[in-house]
Amino acid sequence: QAALDGALAACSVPEPLPVPEPLPVDCQMDAWTEWGPCGATCGGSTQSRTRAILVSPENGGAACQATVDTRPCGTDPCPVDCQMDAWTEWGPCGATCDGSTQARSRAILVSPENGGAACQATVDTRPCGTDPCPVDCHMDAWAEWGPCGATCGGSTQSRTRAILVSPENGGAACQATVDTRPCGTDPCPVDCHMDAWAEW
Repeated sequence: QAALDGALAACSVPEPLPVPEPLPVDCQMDAWTEWGPCGATCGGSTQSRTRAILVSPENGGAACQATVDTRPCGTDPCPVDCQMDAWTEWGPCGATCDGSTQARSRAILVSPENGGAACQATVDTRPCGTDPCPVDCHMDAWAEWGPCGATCGGSTQSRTRAILVSPENGGAACQATVDTRPCGTDPCPVDCHMDAWAEW
């Protein structure tokens, strides 16, 4: 029996060696890509870039950092163009003839900012009443009455007046430049006329 025990002892399997702990594997990341396009050219937006994970972390290795990065862009204020209201109706003409002007206006609804399109004129004018004005006739005062054509038996005498301004463009016409009236209307005396003497 002692020999059997010795033989079994000689044939016993040795104890296994301890398994080593796995080594930590840190995350490894690719380089950042170029920045992508900005979402807007003004008024504020963002742009982004990315990077890939080349080796994922294992066994407690260093964790990976962010794979996406963003930053502000297009932060300049956007241009604001001028916005104007519609023109008003034309105002009254300053005169009905001989030429004048009339005007219309429009309001600024939105003023330009940050290099936006400038506003145009707020007042507009145009000629009006361009027809020549009528010119009425203007006449001088009557002259004194002229001499009568006879002292009795009926005749006429006249007076005149000059045209100072002739009518134009439909102005009032001139009246008569000569005026007459009766005169010397008393009957003339008639003397007695006698025949010659008869013979004695």
